[in-house]
Amino acid sequence: MKIAFFTLTFFLFGCQSNDSTNKKTEQLDKTSQTGEQLYTTHCISCHGVDGKLGASGASDLSKSRLSAKQVSAILSNGRNGMPAMKLLLDTDENMDSVINYVIQLR
Repeated sequence: MKIAFFTLTFFLFGCQSNDSTNKKTEQLDKTSQTGEQLYTTHCISCHGVDGKLGASGASDLSKSRLSAKQVSAILSNGRNGMPAMKLLLDTDENMDSVINYVIQLR
């Protein structure tokens, strides 16, 4: 009898949806994207797959010698025709992932 009560209680309360848990899960999913995925989503149209495209006046990332701090400033504030990407990238972890990926394109 006790086992049946415990099992029923577990299923009734353990399986309820929790909005804060769902929001945290969605946030973790978003932040777990790799730098390459984020680059593909937000940067590839101007910088190209290998960073060399240069569409719309975009810099050739394969030739860039900017430091990670300088790349971060450009992503945060934009530069020339490139808009600020900080809001699109959403988190510091995503920013760091994109910075690391951009540096790997060299």
